[in-house]
Amino acid sequence: MRRAQMLRWQLNAEQMFLSRHSCYSPALDEMKIEYHPVQFNGSLDFASSYRGPPSPEVDAAWDELAGLGLMSVTRDQDFLHVGTILHEWVEHSPRPYPNFNTWHQCRNFEDIKGWIKGNTFAQKLPDADEWLIVPG
Repeated sequence: MRRAQMLRWQLNAEQMFLSRHSCYSPALDEMKIEYHPVQFNGSLDFASSYRGPPSPEVDAAWDELAGLGLMSVTRDQDFLHVGTILHEWVEHSPRPYPNFNTWHQCRNFEDIKGWIKGNTFAQKLPDADEWLIVPG
């Protein structure tokens, strides 16, 4: 029960502070950003669509993440979201080692991507032959 209460409090706190720690976006006004708990598997040999030898499939997985445009993280944003204090360690390890198999509260990016797809319009770019024609 205590874990459920903590998750509920964390979800409310995340929703409350979302507007303070996010750049303005119409999506913030028009949709409720949902959060859900995700347990990360931090083991080095965990299979993922983002890992593996170079291949079109791995490239496509990374391109899907970065396909929304350029991404930039300022030093201030980094300091706001990244800490140096580790709260969970691998038990019975001979040396201190962080446990990456932890629970995180993650924004539901599938909903956000769905909102973006539903609120954008296709822009037809001219073919190279059209815009390379010299007037006159």
